[in-house]
Amino acid sequence: MFSVSVQSDQMPPVICISGRLDTNSSPLFSKEITPLLEKEKHVIVDMSRCNYLSSSGIRLLLSATKTLRAKGGRLLLAGLTGEVYQVIEMTGLQKVFDLFDDVSDARGFACRPGLDTDVEGKQPYNGEHLRQVMAGKGKQASGLWEGDAVAAYNELGFSVGEGCPSEMCGSKEKVNGMFVTALNCAGFIPFDENFPPDFRVADSPAAGSVYVQKALSFGVEPSAMFVAIKPGKIELAKLIADIQLFSESYSHSSNVPIAFALAGNSHNRPSLSVGCVVPAGFFKHIEKRLSKSGIAFENHVVPGATFLLGQMETVCENIGPEELTRKMLTFENVLDVEPLGLSFEIENPVVWLFLPHEIKKAPQSLLAVEMEESARFDPRVDFLVRRIYNDSSKIKVKAIHGGYSAKTYQVDSYDNDGRKLRPTVLKVANRAMIAREAERCQKYALPYIFNNSAMVLGAQYFGDTGALRYNFVGIGGEHTRLKWLTHLFESWPVEKLEPVFDKIFREILKPWYGQTIEEKIALFHDHDPTLTFFPMIEDEAQKLFSLSSDEPEIKMEETGQKQVNPFGFLKHEYKRMHGHKFDYYTSVCHGDLNMQNILLDQDMNVYLIDFSETRPRSVVSDFARLEAIFMIEYANVEAPEELKAMMEFASRFYAVSSLEVLPENSYSGKYSEAMARNVSMIRKVRQYALENARGTATILPYYLALLEWVLPIVCYRSATLAQKRLSVVIAGVLCGKVQESLL
Repeated sequence: MFSVSVQSDQMPPVICISGRLDTNSSPLFSKEITPLLEKEKHVIVDMSRCNYLSSSGIRLLLSATKTLRAKGGRLLLAGLTGEVYQVIEMTGLQKVFDLFDDVSDARGFACRPGLDTDVEGKQPYNGEHLRQVMAGKGKQASGLWEGDAVAAYNELGFSVGEGCPSEMCGSKEKVNGMFVTALNCAGFIPFDENFPPDFRVADSPAAGSVYVQKALSFGVEPSAMFVAIKPGKIELAKLIADIQLFSESYSHSSNVPIAFALAGNSHNRPSLSVGCVVPAGFFKHIEKRLSKSGIAFENHVVPGATFLLGQMETVCENIGPEELTRKMLTFENVLDVEPLGLSFEIENPVVWLFLPHEIKKAPQSLLAVEMEESARFDPRVDFLVRRIYNDSSKIKVKAIHGGYSAKTYQVDSYDNDGRKLRPTVLKVANRAMIAREAERCQKYALPYIFNNSAMVLGAQYFGDTGALRYNFVGIGGEHTRLKWLTHLFESWPVEKLEPVFDKIFREILKPWYGQTIEEKIALFHDHDPTLTFFPMIEDEAQKLFSLSSDEPEIKMEETGQKQVNPFGFLKHEYKRMHGHKFDYYTSVCHGDLNMQNILLDQDMNVYLIDFSETRPRSVVSDFARLEAIFMIEYANVEAPEELKAMMEFASRFYAVSSLEVLPENSYSGKYSEAMARNVSMIRKVRQYALENARGTATILPYYLALLEWVLPIVCYRSATLAQKRLSVVIAGVLCGKVQESLL
């Protein structure tokens, strides 16, 4: 049974409802609330005993909200049950209604200082052509954007500025001009008349963006709303005169810009315009380039643009510009955009005025970024960082060096109250890599690897660039000290390293490698490095060593021996064998497992990062990746004699034709101790490979996986020239062994 009662002993009054607010009970609720809406500014609805809310009930609450807001008031909904909140959340109206936990919180909000602004408290203004019908939130700050930036539509709100569509950021063919934004839409008027005006409509205000050089943003909450006193057409210049008189009546400084949104209700020329009134000289480029359109007004200018529409719905007195733009500025309804002109005649205009009291650096919600000047983000990355750290007011960024195809940063972030959030890692790379990493971490790492604590917290994209944020806190908390496996490898003896490797590969990663599936796989296709990050291998080899990929053999001057040309083998034999499939074991593999993608804390807990290449593939792939590191990246080969000794050793080392035959250490050069260490670790990872391949001794999958990483070393920026030459020799020997296994 439904009941309603009113408590008016305190202000604002409270209307309490109990039961179902639906079609049957709506008339009773409407009868009780209507007198309150007529005489009160704020009304609280206690819904703690309302157990059902129908669509008719929602319509009543929306109507009451608009009625009160039209006179600067609020409808405050308190104590919603979970069931009722779910209905409101499903419709997205939690963003429209003012919701509170209980009546006490609602009353505290209604009575707080500053809810009623000075604009709301004054008598409505009537000018020569316009009359005021609504007071909004009063005076607010305007945001000033200066310097190169990419700004989202939701950051700009209603704005006017100089710039261009964001996808042209960084392009040599960038066409600058004037732009305006209106919530989810932007209009562009190029300064160069050879280029026509254009517009963009975004799915949501956060999805659209503009490349900004200078702009003023005014938010989305107007200070006042006006309608024409008499029906008919009025020149824009006359409307501007009324607007200026209104702003002056509220002690608004003539040096502080004001902005307006303007709906034209003409059947022949429906339109929605956005513009601002600024002192002459404020937008110098706009004044200079658009002077023909007549934007000068006494000692001010009025830059802006008009969206020409297919239709315009009748604008009622309690609708706001935010709601109107959502409805009217769609791809189906926007026909064109043109610069605003003071001589334009607008029929039956409706004007929303934005009346800032000061200009602040734009906007106050922008993220404060502290980092080394030499490592500053470009505008596109800065935009992504603001979006991905939208829960933060400030971040401290430190570049993490390393990484071939991505840039990574350690980030400390702080909320709006200055409290430190958990440390995270920011990774910036091309869109495809970031999308893969976000998807594959979720799909292959988190469900399987217990000790992995790299959790993706968000990904954002701009053009071909992507940014990924993930937490990276050890099990022991923020003060856990994490070290790359590289650090342990370089400082620990082999006998201490082997138990660590056993833990990583026989325990932590067992859910991957210990659950193999036998299937047919295209080994040559899967391990072709030119299909991933290194399509330029052949060109690099030609440039570095004058090695043509069309020659079947090459002669290395250090050894005087001929061997298979690995780049010719890659160009011709790989392509020939791409479609051939082999029976072998697959498992989930990291795909780029190096010792800087494995971290350990002081308690030897293991953490993995960088999952962009993680997927099911040959089970021995990750182990072969580590062998390439031990054999080449840790080879001391700078002196010519050491390079020759290493090449001769490598030729013998890869003579084995079975995975179960562990290669011997026959190195006899100067760095015998270091090579003994490397060979010991290579033998170790080969044992892991054999175990996870279920004892299958065929060497072909392992050598192809090894070639996938040995061949691209000629492209590595970090590899020395001697290491690159060594990689050519090893790749040639491996290609020879692969040829033998195919015969």
